[in-house]
Amino acid sequence: MKTSNETQNILLIGTSDFAVPIFESIANDQRFYIVGVITQPDKPAGRKKELKESPVKEWSKTKSILPLQPESLKDGSIDEQVKKMNADVALVVAYGKLIPDDLLNMPKFGTANVHPSLLPEYRGPAPIQYAILKGNHKTGTSVMLIDEQMDHGPLLTQMEYKLSGNETYQELSDTLSRLSANIVPEALSLYINGTLKPVEQNHNKATFTKMITSNDGSLFWEKDAVSLGRRIRALNPEPGTYCMIDGKRLKIKHARNIGRDGKPGEYFEHEGSLAVQCGGDALVLDEVQPEGKKWITGEQYLNGYGLPK
Repeated sequence: MKTSNETQNILLIGTSDFAVPIFESIANDQRFYIVGVITQPDKPAGRKKELKESPVKEWSKTKSILPLQPESLKDGSIDEQVKKMNADVALVVAYGKLIPDDLLNMPKFGTANVHPSLLPEYRGPAPIQYAILKGNHKTGTSVMLIDEQMDHGPLLTQMEYKLSGNETYQELSDTLSRLSANIVPEALSLYINGTLKPVEQNHNKATFTKMITSNDGSLFWEKDAVSLGRRIRALNPEPGTYCMIDGKRLKIKHARNIGRDGKPGEYFEHEGSLAVQCGGDALVLDEVQPEGKKWITGEQYLNGYGLPK
């Protein structure tokens, strides 16, 4: 146990932009000293396949910290470096690779994780997307200790967030990242000094998510407009949603419901914009991208391509 006025050594492990506001909150908190950062290796990106640094690496460099970027954590290649860091606690946020138990157990007080759901709901890789896909009225974020099972460890704290029903994946991800940043430093500090005791999850209520792939982006107009609209928002911006018109993909970024009956898959004009009949109600396609082209409005699509047959 550490006293509340001692500085706590923390190791940060993360990759995506979701982690950056949370890590920034740790960097700005005088109760913590960052002893190291681990992130994924630079990866080819864009048409030219030039190496791109992860958002966490870009952030760490602004703090004058050169991160460790092992290809794998399972081979023990950085174990000695991590031991020398003498971390009190490690924090994992959206790292994206398996972390072996040996490394998780190196810090004196173990390793914590931020999971953007109200655990035990939506364990696994796609909690934000599932909250939108399932039409939840609320979601939230959880700070937990990592154990040997996925998203199974005891909880340190949680925060709820009420959903409007209009959020895209990126919007909700950004919101939950900011909310997490507000609660993580206090939870970790109180846990280390012994004030906050971990609480076991109710494993009987656990639900699970699977990895979202590009195959999940295919839209079938026989389904109702509400569920299709959720899918468009849940997969925006990646991997995106699409339909097929004349053998070519039409990507869809934004759509809105209107009440209408008709034959599913029938395209029509609504107030100058492209719309399509669904199994229940219809969707106005406000922003689309023809294959190989730029994003345009539904109105621009009609003016350039006409009404699909």
